[in-house]
Amino acid sequence: MENKSWMPSADEGNAFVAEQIEVRCPRRGTVVDKRGEKIGKIRKRVLYNLDDEQQGTFRKEDRGVYLYANEARVAYLDKNRNILTPSNEYIGTIRRFNPVLLWLLILLLGLATIISTFACAYYMTQSGGKDNIPTIFVATEGGEGWQDTEDLPIFLNDTFGDRIVVPGMKGSYRFIFENLGPDTLEYSLTFSEENFYGIDICYRLIRDGDYVSGEEGYVSYSELGVYELTIEGNSSSLFELEWYWRDNDPVDTAAGENGAIYRLHIDLLAQLYVKEEA
Repeated sequence: MENKSWMPSADEGNAFVAEQIEVRCPRRGTVVDKRGEKIGKIRKRVLYNLDDEQQGTFRKEDRGVYLYANEARVAYLDKNRNILTPSNEYIGTIRRFNPVLLWLLILLLGLATIISTFACAYYMTQSGGKDNIPTIFVATEGGEGWQDTEDLPIFLNDTFGDRIVVPGMKGSYRFIFENLGPDTLEYSLTFSEENFYGIDICYRLIRDGDYVSGEEGYVSYSELGVYELTIEGNSSSLFELEWYWRDNDPVDTAAGENGAIYRLHIDLLAQLYVKEEA
């Protein structure tokens, strides 16, 4: 496809009609030659060569799909998604992205949605003498302390394990927050993310069976945080973080093609609870 050398003339392009078969107009895909080597790509129905130069635009007309350049028909698409000139000379073949297979491939290669969740500020502000330092323990539902792991299995699922998720998938992660001291604590949970490509993962947070965030529906990480929660001495709370990857095909595909990495960070801050005097 270099320098548009394969393009037929405008006169020849206008003179032909493709075989009238039901073919979908390609929106995205990779164009390969007979050996399977990439020679171009399609984005929003526009065909580009390897130098990102526009070669033409695909249009659906009647039951045929044509490639136009300078408002002239210069090629057409057959039922096998081959791009052919008016004289039926082979240009290339379009390989469509199957969203599930595409994401599986990308994720299995470790290029997307590798989750690193960190618990920061375990050891909180001191109020008074040494005996007043809050003593807390945060762990997975199975009892593994957060301080003993770097990557928490927030996105663990039965299908792909803890490092692979795909658009449209839902799941949840449970953890225990325990106050090991005798005094009541006040604490907060806040969230941040590394998400350069804008993958739309949203959340809800449950504490001891009741929603504390997202009761009316999933929310973004920025709306998920909770503040001024309290926990009695020598007691614990069970949290469940529900997550959902909302489909957004253009964003998800762009993220996958560029090897996006998504990270969720959890910050936990606790201090001794001081009851305000009336």
